[in-house]
Amino acid sequence: MFKYIALLPFILFSCSVGNFMDIGNNSNTLYAFAGTSTAQFFSYRIDTESKKIESRNSMSLAGSIKSIAVDKKNNRLFVSSYSDIYGFQLYEDGGVSTLPGFPVATPVANEIDKIFFINDYNYLFVTYGSYSSDLYGYSYDQGSGNISLLSGYPVTLTTLPVAVHSTNGLAFMYQYASWYRADINSDGSFSGSTALSSVSSALTSVPAYGSYICNFHDNGASPHVGIYIYSFGVDSAEINTPQSFVSVTPAASLSAFNSSYGNLFYCSTSEPLIYSIDLYNDGSINSTIKSFPTTGITAFTALNSHGDYLLFASGSYPANLNLMELNSEGYPGNGISDSITVYDNINCIEFFSYND
Repeated sequence: MFKYIALLPFILFSCSVGNFMDIGNNSNTLYAFAGTSTAQFFSYRIDTESKKIESRNSMSLAGSIKSIAVDKKNNRLFVSSYSDIYGFQLYEDGGVSTLPGFPVATPVANEIDKIFFINDYNYLFVTYGSYSSDLYGYSYDQGSGNISLLSGYPVTLTTLPVAVHSTNGLAFMYQYASWYRADINSDGSFSGSTALSSVSSALTSVPAYGSYICNFHDNGASPHVGIYIYSFGVDSAEINTPQSFVSVTPAASLSAFNSSYGNLFYCSTSEPLIYSIDLYNDGSINSTIKSFPTTGITAFTALNSHGDYLLFASGSYPANLNLMELNSEGYPGNGISDSITVYDNINCIEFFSYND
């Protein structure tokens, strides 16, 4: 049994528009992107030697930003802002520029909940969470970055799609009282959806890692407060039976998985602590839960982890983006390395390095 460690693909970018290949030696740099509830979009560069968060871009979009999708093959970033999709080119210094033809207005005048890629970045899909059961699919031109609505969409899903997870293959999972698997044909058309298993409707956070999904339940009855690990695949039987369980208190409001160390981080808005649990590549859990103080932090709004760092947002009006370095075991034992004030409520964070 080994802690889960993923071998991630390399992401190659460049110093100038069009040819992004002179980046291989920049191993000490991480990049972060954040979206707020009041339409503000930020890009940052994080130098791991100085352990400082450096601002690169700040811009106002159309509305609340809830989802960010990264095209790791073609060095692009796509951001939902209310009912619009914005496309950006990524640069070595952490900056971005708007792609021609963007923003693209989606046909539904509701807030987008999730944008995600399907079939190795050939299609971009849009869901609206609790606002609508409509699914929209777009063809994605990897050369130009343009997206075009596919014929046959929208498709009405069997239920409202929340907790959407895609592995960039030909299927994605979504949950609303039960788990569903939606299958997409290779031409981008909708094949159908299948109900998988009944789960508690009181899910507070549902991160995915490798071939597993973690369900954080938050209710007093059985199943009680805790984390359930399910296999995550295209076989409808895989997700029906929990593979592991560990009880947690308090229940998680946010969670993030670090593939370098196999650690699942989670936090609750009720306590100024970040918790960590070891996950293993066979789907089992180390039942020992470690907690780490975050001095002065009482309201978490977004959480992400990559490499040797944990990045989280806290507070609102003003809000802060906080960086914590992980020790050799993957735990945030040294407190907050740097913090930057955003003056807005951060909904989502995307966090990665060019040398993934």
